[in-house]
Amino acid sequence: MEKKTKGLSAKSTKNEILNAYHELLAKYEDNASKVPTSGVPTSGVADKKAEIKAAADSAIVAKVSAYTGESIVRELAELKLDIGKTLTGLAEQLTGEADKLTEIKQAIEIETRYLEELHDIKIAADTLANLIQAQEERKRVFEVEMVQTEESHKNEVAHQRTEWAKEQAEHALAVKERDLALNPS
Repeated sequence: MEKKTKGLSAKSTKNEILNAYHELLAKYEDNASKVPTSGVPTSGVADKKAEIKAAADSAIVAKVSAYTGESIVRELAELKLDIGKTLTGLAEQLTGEADKLTEIKQAIEIETRYLEELHDIKIAADTLANLIQAQEERKRVFEVEMVQTEESHKNEVAHQRTEWAKEQAEHALAVKERDLALNPS
């Protein structure tokens, strides 16, 4: 009677579990009947192991026999409810994380705009600095030109005054000569 029992799990039906138990019980009884009952005493350890195994088997059978279709359905419903609660909790956490991600994206956009404004300000400041530098250069050139122009005007005025003084002296001499020519006294 070497039937192999398929692996049992928490999803096994009551009948599958009972069939597996009956198969194991039959194997156990078959093995127990093969033990020689000659006058040789068996060791106490082997008897204790067998008793422990039998007690464990009977505990499993007792536990399994307590299962009813209703209790299994109830436990499955509780399990389904627990899974639902867990999934709801995970969905809430996921929603919270998605909200955080949205906030982070908004913060990134705000900071990007701020950086762009700073960049624009830096460009404007650089442009202003260039304009100021160009104005300073124009001012320096203008001041040099003004000094040269002023110098030129001073020279021209001095030259004009010299010419004017010369013309006045010539005119005064001409007037004197004319007066002498008209009044020979």
